[in-house]
Amino acid sequence: MDPAFHNVRALLKRIDALPDRPNWTCTSFQVQGDVVDANGTLKTEDVELWHRNPVECIKELLGNPAFKGKQFYAPKRVYRNADGTNREYSEMWTGDWWWFMQVCDGQLFEMGTNS
Repeated sequence: MDPAFHNVRALLKRIDALPDRPNWTCTSFQVQGDVVDANGTLKTEDVELWHRNPVECIKELLGNPAFKGKQFYAPKRVYRNADGTNREYSEMWTGDWWWFMQVCDGQLFEMGTNS
């Protein structure tokens, strides 16, 4: 089997040509626990939260050509047989919640525990 790249430079050049992704950001903060130290003070810990801008992540997902034709924005009821008696639940867009929120204008909540 031949390697896909003849040297490291060719590999790195290919990596650099990949589309940009949303940048990671680190937010540092201190959290206080429920354990006390020898002085009777609640212990604290410095933590890092690594995150990305969710709007930028959604833009990247929607604009990624690898997902073209594989994203669904409307609910659909999928059946495994012709007479529609064997319903398939495989993705979020095949479920009842999505159907009720978009097709029934949120009436799921009225039909649920409040009835």
